[in-house]
Amino acid sequence: ALPNGEVPSTPAMSHYVTTPMLEIKGLEELSAALRHQGFEVEVHAEAVTLYDWHGWPRPERAHVVIRRQHTGSASSNDVGFLRGADGRVQAIISDYDSAKFGAAWQRALVKECGVQRAILRAARMGHRAVRTTDAKGRPRLEIVGRF
Repeated sequence: ALPNGEVPSTPAMSHYVTTPMLEIKGLEELSAALRHQGFEVEVHAEAVTLYDWHGWPRPERAHVVIRRQHTGSASSNDVGFLRGADGRVQAIISDYDSAKFGAAWQRALVKECGVQRAILRAARMGHRAVRTTDAKGRPRLEIVGRF
């Protein structure tokens, strides 16, 4: 309820922040990286509407979307990634969700995108990438196949 006792006709909307993710080269590597992190994602050729935690549509749109029910938090908003005309990708994350999807998570995502880029490149060349982890927990790729 509002201070005067009235009930608002629509729920308060979350504030979204866009963050440029310059190291991400394409939506294919981005969606692969998000799936590797365990998220169910949607990938769209044309940007689609994002929804807030109430299920209300937002003005923000994105090409790659983690829908709110798949973020791991019951009161989450959709998390989106928009590819700009220049090919650069921006993360679209609400203030509320920035606690989980903040700078550290975004840095880890960019690193995973680099790994996925190498895996996808190897596959396009007819090779297979075998992923292991080194003693410090960092990803390690061994490219096998025809050379």
